[in-house]
Amino acid sequence: MILNSSFLSVALALALQGANALSVSVVHPSATPDGSGQGNNNSTCSNPSIRREWRTLSRDEKKNFIDGVRCLSQLPASPDLQPTGDNPDNQPRNTSSTLYDDFVYIHMDGLQSLHVTGRFFPWHRLFLHAFESHLKNQCGFTGALPYWDFTQDSANILASTAFDADPEAGLGAWPDASTNFTVTTGGFRDLPYLDPGVSFPFEYSDPELEANSTQTPENWQNIVGGSRGNFTAFQLSVDGHRLQGMHPSTHVSAGGPEGDVTNLATSPSDPIFWLLHAQLDRLWWQWQTYHPDNFEAISGGETQDLVHVDDFPTGTGTPVTANTTLFMSNLFEDKKIGDVFDIMGGYLCYDYVQPNATQV
Repeated sequence: MILNSSFLSVALALALQGANALSVSVVHPSATPDGSGQGNNNSTCSNPSIRREWRTLSRDEKKNFIDGVRCLSQLPASPDLQPTGDNPDNQPRNTSSTLYDDFVYIHMDGLQSLHVTGRFFPWHRLFLHAFESHLKNQCGFTGALPYWDFTQDSANILASTAFDADPEAGLGAWPDASTNFTVTTGGFRDLPYLDPGVSFPFEYSDPELEANSTQTPENWQNIVGGSRGNFTAFQLSVDGHRLQGMHPSTHVSAGGPEGDVTNLATSPSDPIFWLLHAQLDRLWWQWQTYHPDNFEAISGGETQDLVHVDDFPTGTGTPVTANTTLFMSNLFEDKKIGDVFDIMGGYLCYDYVQPNATQV
């Protein structure tokens, strides 16, 4: 792993016109009034932590999160980490790695079994929980993992108010050619990162598609309200044909053709990864609670098939079920998929508040 100055390159051509509005959530009748799901009525989660949109946080709350991430990047790597070996092309760990690097490394380790397979959504839900737990237990983080509602920025991501230059509480202002598209402002301006590699291993079927056109509130609403009881169809609607959907395109919008967060393996190197994937977790939760048939729907296989990605958007091979294990490479406890269906089921205990909630 090569350490360098943190950068978030941006592809200006991908930040074009779209629709500008707050995200529109489709709420299941049994969901809570703010658009989140009510979870398991028999759960032991009586006081869930509340994940909120980045722009609704106070400056102190933003700084608390940034301080926690910086803290993890200064702590030594865990001696207990044990890669699964699922990615045969993974590089050896660097002896100078940090605890933050460990999270990037296990994401690299599971590259082929955790993306475009049935494990994708549940594994990343557990991954976010593991990261948030480390922030709290190791670095004194007192909040809940925030999310970035990118649908608010689908008209013009460069004008997004989520990215500002505050040296202690900002995500960093958009860079330009004068800094080689390197972020030089905000709380993560000098955060070490892993050297990025190849972003996407094939040509897009529609290279003229504007990335932001997939990130609109209308598309969000269509995803939440569609694919009743069909997890494979849901994941395809999020990843898109030939991986040109909402999920991959937002990585590209934020990272450009060569940025950290664009890279399939090392995307957690860029802290925007955590906010982006909290938003995707919120999307899955809203879909889960939209109809009872969705709540514990799971399908697909454990093996990635990029050659036939449109035919097998959730993978092939051994079927993924509620009893499939989600491996955390000994950095955090392994869990079954069934353990993370319900974000308020007892093991997990958090909820999402809508992005238009009053700022605290």
